[in-house]
Amino acid sequence: MKIDARGLACPQPVIKTKDALGKIDEGTVEILVDNEGAVGNIERLAKSKSLACSVTKEGECWRVNISKGAKGKTTSDTPAVCPVVGEQTFLIVATDSLGKDEALGRILMIRFFETMAAGPDAPHTIFFLNAAVRLTTTEDSVVPQIAKLADRGVNVFSCGTCLKFYKLESALKVGKTGSIDQVVDAVMGPQRVVWV
Repeated sequence: MKIDARGLACPQPVIKTKDALGKIDEGTVEILVDNEGAVGNIERLAKSKSLACSVTKEGECWRVNISKGAKGKTTSDTPAVCPVVGEQTFLIVATDSLGKDEALGRILMIRFFETMAAGPDAPHTIFFLNAAVRLTTTEDSVVPQIAKLADRGVNVFSCGTCLKFYKLESALKVGKTGSIDQVVDAVMGPQRVVWV
């Protein structure tokens, strides 16, 4: 099965890939995309389902192949997931300041991540969306703290649509580009979801 997802905004390439995988029991789904963010999102989808995935760059596009069925299993019977850090908490950060006063809120946000980075526990995943993507791109006082959390195994994602909206796609300093379907999956799944 082939999908041409070139030109589609996040999270459409992942949604189309999920739909295609749901229609087959065994075989390969080939997805053509035109941005690295979509490649990463599709690779994470394959990894979360323990499916074999390969990527080939062809000019300005990428061809992603996901194999499903007996021949498409990864070598391990254990699902290929990121290492667990602390409790299975999915933290969604939707702003670059805490509270109504923006000046104070930015200071509080810095302290929030400094405290988290210094503490013994951390969430499994942190997903930055809306104005919060500035914290992983242009906010140099916060980036090092988030990098410390990433070094400890915390999964860090910034919304691809938000990065594009703020013209920060090339400014990402920590973590990877994510898609809103990750938030939907977390909200609908067994993880504890916390919004900031």
